[in-house]
Amino acid sequence: MAAAGPLPPFVLEAEAGGIAVARLARAVHAALAAEPPYHAVKLRSTLGKQLFSGGGARGGISSPAALGALSLADLQELSLGYQKDLQGVYSNGVPLAGVTAMVKRLRELGFEQAATKRKVTVHLYERLGFLSHAITFRRTEDNGLEPTEVRHGKTKLFFATYAAGDARPDFRLKLTGTRQHGAGDAQAASEQQQEISQKLMKVAAGCWLAGSTVVLPPQHRSMFYVDRVRLIDKEVYTGSLLVDGTAVQVAVKVQGVRDERGRYHMEVGATCPQLTDELKRRRPENVQLYTHALLKISRQLQAAC
Repeated sequence: MAAAGPLPPFVLEAEAGGIAVARLARAVHAALAAEPPYHAVKLRSTLGKQLFSGGGARGGISSPAALGALSLADLQELSLGYQKDLQGVYSNGVPLAGVTAMVKRLRELGFEQAATKRKVTVHLYERLGFLSHAITFRRTEDNGLEPTEVRHGKTKLFFATYAAGDARPDFRLKLTGTRQHGAGDAQAASEQQQEISQKLMKVAAGCWLAGSTVVLPPQHRSMFYVDRVRLIDKEVYTGSLLVDGTAVQVAVKVQGVRDERGRYHMEVGATCPQLTDELKRRRPENVQLYTHALLKISRQLQAAC
C-alpha cells in the first residue's frame, strides 16, 4: 500500500487541535475574501462517527480486515476520496443513550434549554441544470408547513474529524459556504439569487406534508424533484464556557430527525452565536477563540458517553 504525501488533517486524535485550529482560521478568512462572495459562511461542530471504506485505488485499502487494522497514524498517511486509498463518510447519528448522557452533562455545566423548534427541510434538484436547493418550513401543530427560508448549494470549505478511537462518538469541525448563483459581478449574482429565491418560495407555498415526505405542487414537478426530506424536532441549550479567561457563549442543538423513508436518528451539534454574528457581518475578530470553545464543548459531550 503506497503512502500518500502530506495532506490536511482529516482525522485527528480527540485531544489534538492546534494544527486544525490554525488552518481553520486561515480557511475562514480565505472564505470571506473569496470572489464571487459566499452569501453565508458558517462554522459548527457535530458529534457522530467517522466511517471509512476502500476508495478503489490500485494497491489501496480493499478489505474490512485491512481497514480495521489501521491506527490513527496510519489513517493520517492515506489519501482520502474516490479512487484513492480510502473513502470516508461522516455519520451525524448519535445513539439515544449517548444523547441522554450529553444532555445530562450540559445541565451539569449550567446550560439551559432555550428553545424548541419543529421544522421540515426538503432538498430539491432542478431537473435541468441539476442545481440543488433547500427549503426550510416551520411545522405547525396541525402538521401544516409554513416556509421560512430557502437556501442554495453549500460548499464544504474545511473539515477536521477528531476521533475518539473507541466506542464514544467522534466529532467534526466543519466550515461551509453558500454561494450566490451566477459567476458575474456581485450585483448580477444578487439579482439572480433573488430571482431563484422568489421562484423557490412560490414552490414552497404550495407544498404539503404526506407522512414523512413533502409533496411538491403539480405545476412545479416538471422543474424540480425531491431528493431528501428531514422532519426535525429540535431542542437548543445555551450556556457559556471559559476559554483562556474569556467567557464564550455556546449553543448546542439536540434534535430528532426522521427522513422521507421513516428512518429516525438523533443528532447533536454546537455553534458559537457570537462567531455566527461576526461571520454575517464579515468581521470575525477571534476565530481561534471560538474554535477552541467548540472543541471544548465537543470534548465534554464526547467524554459524557
